[in-house]
Amino acid sequence: HHHHHHHHHHHLLLLFPLSVSVDLLSLRFFGPPSVAMPITLRLQTREGMKRVKVETSVSLLQLKQTIEQNFGISVSDQLLSIRNTNGASSRSLEGDSGKSLADFELKNGDLIILMSPSTDMDVDETSSTREASASRVNKIGKNGGIEVEDEWTAEDVVEDKVDVILGKTDGWVNRRDPKKKKVASSDDYIAPWCIQGHEPWKSQKIKHLPFHSVIAEKKYRSGSNTVPQMVEDTFRLPKQRKLTSKHILNSTSTVTRQEFRHVDHVLIEHRNIIEQFISGWRKTGLQRCGYLIGTYEPDETIPLGISAITKAIYEPPQQSSPDGVMLLRDPNAEKVDEFLAKMGLQRVGFIWTHLTVNEKKELVNLRDPESPLTPTEMVRMARLQHRYPSPWKNSRSGTYGSKFVSVLARPSDEGLELDAFQMSNQGVALVNEGIVRATKKDDVNFRVAKSKPTSQYFYPDLLYADRDEYNNAVVKKADPNIPSVFFLIGVRHGFPKESNPSFKAFLFSILNRPNEEPSWSDVIEQIEGHTGSAFFSVLSDFHLLLFLLLKEEGPESGAEESEEQKVLNILIDVYNAQGDASKMPKELELKNRMKALARAHAPAPTPSSTPVASTAPGVDPELLTKVMTMGFSSAQAQEAVFATGGTSVEAAVNYLLNPM
Repeated sequence: HHHHHHHHHHHLLLLFPLSVSVDLLSLRFFGPPSVAMPITLRLQTREGMKRVKVETSVSLLQLKQTIEQNFGISVSDQLLSIRNTNGASSRSLEGDSGKSLADFELKNGDLIILMSPSTDMDVDETSSTREASASRVNKIGKNGGIEVEDEWTAEDVVEDKVDVILGKTDGWVNRRDPKKKKVASSDDYIAPWCIQGHEPWKSQKIKHLPFHSVIAEKKYRSGSNTVPQMVEDTFRLPKQRKLTSKHILNSTSTVTRQEFRHVDHVLIEHRNIIEQFISGWRKTGLQRCGYLIGTYEPDETIPLGISAITKAIYEPPQQSSPDGVMLLRDPNAEKVDEFLAKMGLQRVGFIWTHLTVNEKKELVNLRDPESPLTPTEMVRMARLQHRYPSPWKNSRSGTYGSKFVSVLARPSDEGLELDAFQMSNQGVALVNEGIVRATKKDDVNFRVAKSKPTSQYFYPDLLYADRDEYNNAVVKKADPNIPSVFFLIGVRHGFPKESNPSFKAFLFSILNRPNEEPSWSDVIEQIEGHTGSAFFSVLSDFHLLLFLLLKEEGPESGAEESEEQKVLNILIDVYNAQGDASKMPKELELKNRMKALARAHAPAPTPSSTPVASTAPGVDPELLTKVMTMGFSSAQAQEAVFATGGTSVEAAVNYLLNPM
């Protein structure tokens, strides 16, 4: 006899390689550790939080086996660590896997981070879609004293500030003319979901409504004014469910063009942000990519809209070539995110160049205007949107869609043009579930996969609603292709009329670039000769702060803060003060500290500034230089050439791209 009550905790399990970041709650049980006590551990996944009920007498290996059964990450691939209550540092949960959880002093409510090489999408994103990468299976795992279940208590979901603000905004536009003393009528008010028929939005030909206006309409139509439950799209059907042949015959899914967009506008605070990024291509002819760093704010120009404000670009480790660019694994990803959070910033999008030139080295646009992005670029877009989902309390998974935008820098008749996009939520699901993929030969269509007999899933047949040449609505079967542009959503972009950027300076050299190794002497050069507000302006340089963050070989976490960290924290305070003189540190003291720090690191001065690697004995300098022009640092080049015995550039690059 089931008592149905309101908070229905669905036992829904996502079979999912996860990158898990972690949060805080720790209740201690007193008493001898050897006693088997049931405790609840938490695993936070991109798809919401998981609860694992477990006896402390269970061994680490048993816990890992349960994780393997439920999330499809093999025991050998799992890297477990626990995040401390203060969220700052984590300790690794590795060692003798026969030991019990009590031996590792796991406490009730501890949060466990699960990482594995296969979940890190910074790795070569062009590799074929992984079978297991987004399978969702309804099952609850039980395995010798361990239970795993999904937990969707809305309290655990921290929504982005902009979503909280817009959730409380009604968004109706008052067009009543106070001069005409007539009684207000319903015509004086425009609902946020009706703006496409009214100026100024009508002439802007806005194709997609803001996400929050769709939510507002659903609330309005619900009668009870409740926020609707949103369900993340999923298409494939797990075979574990006894599917009848009727199911299989009827398994078609129709994909539709998305009517709304999660972000309406990309606002880039200053042209220098883009200029500085493009200079990476100008200096080398190699394509570049980076993360847009900034905040999400309500969009002033459209009711309930969202603007992704870009304040800086972080260029992570990448493999650049004249034809394209590939993200490499970023060992500093977490460190960078913690640093951004101290300034109230996050990754809001991704930007990449595709700047093609002719024989005369003039920019030429080779893109088909009908198909502005290639399927391969859209696969990366889907991976990134999936990786940075938008937290949403009223959703089973604790997320819905993504506010992560993608910006392409391409040639145009005027020189250089930016285009901003998102991929529809259905498109993201189809890519991540392995149902559609990009092929080398086709720059316009996705190839639709048929499920293999060996696979855990059935893939439905895809139908898509489109228009024929007479503009009649028709439903076509995606067999074997579906146009990639079908999932593409255009996003407006621009620069502010009056530019007052959050970061004031765009001077410092940029890390992870070929032939551009910022050094401590650059730090002195940056501050030399500046006083007063000019001094504080040159300190407000994103790439200077990033250098201090990533170049300090500071003490292990938990030890004393290094001088580099202390100086960085002062510069973060300068950034956060945004020009408020009362919050500025003492100028002279800070200058001296920075100079002393730079001197402590400074090598003996070298006469030549060209980055020809200082060679280790017996290493061919020409080979080194070649490896470096492929975008690796001098240290990486030396290590690789040394490790591969100086055989060839290919061997060295291979070594660097496949570290293991």
